[in-house]
Amino acid sequence: KNVSKIIRRGNEFYEKHSDGTETQLTDLPFDIPASWTWCRLGEISSSNIGLTYKPSDISNTGIPVLRSGNIQNGMLNLHNLIKVSVNPRKSQLVQNNDILICVRNGSKSLVGKSAIIENIHIPMVFGAFMAILRSSFYEYIKIFLDSHLFKRLNGNTKTETINQITQHMLKDTLIPLPPVEEQKRIAAKYHLINELINR
Repeated sequence: KNVSKIIRRGNEFYEKHSDGTETQLTDLPFDIPASWTWCRLGEISSSNIGLTYKPSDISNTGIPVLRSGNIQNGMLNLHNLIKVSVNPRKSQLVQNNDILICVRNGSKSLVGKSAIIENIHIPMVFGAFMAILRSSFYEYIKIFLDSHLFKRLNGNTKTETINQITQHMLKDTLIPLPPVEEQKRIAAKYHLINELINR
């Protein structure tokens, strides 16, 4: 199934626009296998920005808020949760397998860090400097978000001054997308390598 508006013709890629016209993509980062395609991240996921709250909203009995500090070493850490007494929109409630991303921070090195939300059994929201990506391809997308390619495409390098990834930037990011079975093999190999490194 073609999930992208980007069409492959041989080794060339063309992006189809709403008016029916096409533009050839000539600045792709690298070649990909014939069974893969390029697409925009926004074509294979949905994304939302988080909850804005005031210091006076912080409460001992409110709803927990996931913030940048709750992402540690690429994983979700539920220590130091704060709670707020607000009524969040449905789009601000997290779900298991969502990818939580820090999209704005005073430290540019923290922008782009992410974690998959797992084993959440109570309602939680995410803060205003965060975003979530929701996709059936979440495991592969998480690997992509950890890559140097994602950081380079969004300017999160030591030579840049940008301290945020906007919703437009996130959704517009090009991602090389393999078939689902290949995604599973990549994820399995990635997790195995991480386990070996962290022993």
